[in-house]
Amino acid sequence: MDAAEVWAHTRSLDRPQVGRNDRARGFEMFKFEAVPDSALVPWSDANRPRSEYVT
Repeated sequence: MDAAEVWAHTRSLDRPQVGRNDRARGFEMFKFEAVPDSALVPWSDANRPRSEYVT
């Protein structure tokens, strides 16, 4: 890969292993933004049964 930068977005809800894995692969934290729990809402189809959208 000849990219100068690659952005990987993770969330505070990701398991701690995600950040450790990223850093072990050479990723560096560029910016940290805290988002209040009240801002975390499910997407519109989050509660739809899997059988409705998987063929």
